[in-house]
Amino acid sequence: MYRVINFDLRAESGDKYLEWLKSEEAKRIYRQIEEETGARYVGTYIQDAGGAPFDFEEWWEFPDYAALDRFRRTSSKAVAELMQKIYPLVNVEAGKIRLLRPVGELKEYWPQANQ
Repeated sequence: MYRVINFDLRAESGDKYLEWLKSEEAKRIYRQIEEETGARYVGTYIQDAGGAPFDFEEWWEFPDYAALDRFRRTSSKAVAELMQKIYPLVNVEAGKIRLLRPVGELKEYWPQANQ
């Protein structure tokens, strides 16, 4: 399953965020999160074209709900470190989180999930 986190960047923070995201420090933090939680960092995607109401998406893949739980409960020191680094650069109030599962895993359709 995938956890997609949508954020808007704060004014004037775009270049600083991109610089940090490409840094060795960011790579270390993402690797550490993977080791601590069992999640896989898929990548961060910047809005290039289209009409999405946000600036970027951060994608994570989880093998199971246990890994997702470890990630969400922020028992990971690396998750806390990531939040400290990016929160000054993003508008967290505008952030949205989606949890996506491959259709092939579903046994039935749950229309209430989209309400």
